[in-house]
Amino acid sequence: TRISALLLGWFPGLWDCFEDPWNPRARWVYRRKLSPFQLAKLAPSRLKESLRRAAPGSSEAVIEREAQAIKSWSKQCARVYQPALRSGLLTRELLSTWQGEIVLELDLLELEESQDQRLREEIQELYQKVHPRGDLETIPGIGPRIAPLLLAAIGDIHRFPNAKALCQWAGVMPRSHQSSHTQRLGLGMTKAGPARVKRALYQAAHYARIWDPGLGAIYYRQMVELGKTHKQAMGVVMSHLLRRVYTVLKEERTYQLRDLEGNPVTMVAARELIREQLRVPEEVRRLRRHHNRPKKKENLPPEVPFPSSGRGGK
Repeated sequence: TRISALLLGWFPGLWDCFEDPWNPRARWVYRRKLSPFQLAKLAPSRLKESLRRAAPGSSEAVIEREAQAIKSWSKQCARVYQPALRSGLLTRELLSTWQGEIVLELDLLELEESQDQRLREEIQELYQKVHPRGDLETIPGIGPRIAPLLLAAIGDIHRFPNAKALCQWAGVMPRSHQSSHTQRLGLGMTKAGPARVKRALYQAAHYARIWDPGLGAIYYRQMVELGKTHKQAMGVVMSHLLRRVYTVLKEERTYQLRDLEGNPVTMVAARELIREQLRVPEEVRRLRRHHNRPKKKENLPPEVPFPSSGRGGK
């Protein structure tokens, strides 16, 4: 964002003083005490009290750590800027102008955040009216943000005769190529389907493979046994995850986690099972990365001699 670019350019190092550079404590510094000279003169006790008021309920250990980092940064930055201040290349008015520009950008950011929050609340209200049961959110990876998106994009689930039709619509089915003499199956994902649905499914699948033993086993087999890359394995997980979405919506029931034998299992037990039995070794991941895989030799056509023009002598 523009705020991060301004902070990193004018006040390098301040960004790293906070656990989260966008938390209320950080924003108080950006708005009120951005000048390193002001922060260097501010008493540590007053700085800590200001940080507490900016974010009530914050951990004392976090406030202490951030206050120490801010004081250390302000002294170092003030020493760096002091020669420029003495020579007139830098003035306190210029520092105030920089802070004013960052405050303006913060106002725009917080206005956008408030509008985004209102929109999310409206989406949740509509989602509760359309899908009051909330069955989609019982599927690991499908949370309060992805569930309304999928439901809005899919619409009436009964317009798809089966799960395969839904996967084809979403574009999470592998491509195939057929001709009169050849048939190539299992190619990359198709370009069909709404891009926002694919992005949502990719994010959901990344979480689901960590908590759902069935999807974790699919990912493990694709990576370890079939030699697929991470993205190729994720494509298969996305397809199976969407099939679970189809079943939950079509049958109007909650999703039940199961172990590798098909028995119901809790989320804690499912996570432990995946850690113990379905973790992909790091050496396998290194081998599956594209830049570490052996390059295929190019199939160049045989060289054909240049035809003689028939002119000229021996």
